[in-house]
Amino acid sequence: MEHCQEDGSAVKTVLNIDAYFDPVCPWCYIGKSRLDRSIGKLPDGSVSTQWHPFLLNPDIPDDGVDRRSYLQWKFGGVQGALSAYKPIIDAADMDGLEFNPEKITRTPSTLNAHRLLIWARIEGLDVARLVDELFSAYFCKGLDIGRTSVLMAIAGECGMNTALAGRLLELADNRDTVISSSERARRRGICSIPCFILDESYVVHGAQSSATWDGILGQHIRAGESVAE
Repeated sequence: MEHCQEDGSAVKTVLNIDAYFDPVCPWCYIGKSRLDRSIGKLPDGSVSTQWHPFLLNPDIPDDGVDRRSYLQWKFGGVQGALSAYKPIIDAADMDGLEFNPEKITRTPSTLNAHRLLIWARIEGLDVARLVDELFSAYFCKGLDIGRTSVLMAIAGECGMNTALAGRLLELADNRDTVISSSERARRRGICSIPCFILDESYVVHGAQSSATWDGILGQHIRAGESVAE
């Protein structure tokens, strides 16, 4: 919790959240939406969220895999996938989120998507918006977010130089950074996502409801304000 002195008197408390996620994780998509809804009820600047890479499928090839083959491997086929996805579809519907898994034809590697997020952060761009655009491209439009052309288009929509993004994606820069960050998260005991760590001390697992987040955020911010007084 940071305490920022303003005008020599007023103290503003900022709650820091480290969020571990992958843009092909549907619960991350739902979880971010719920967290955002709760943060939106607070005064501007109350919460600072940093998005960190967690490779859900670290061994997937750079060009991804056919979606049907992936579902067969992970869920034992389409029927198993339908059973696994039903609670996700129900949750997205309840939250009013667009979710079209039937449009997805390829399960991509997300290594390059995470690299794009690193560059957006370096450029001082809205990383949260880029996360949202990746979710939208994959879960709403069924786009292959492992493809350079798709990532370049998303980068352009978020204010990045499209040509520069394309050139960077052709290089190996930050590949090791993403991989090591994901591996470090697993060593810390993070084995499922989304995972949110508040002020480096309090861990929230999964796509918690907005009501749950309302209570958690309110409690931590009030605690921070008490300390700052």
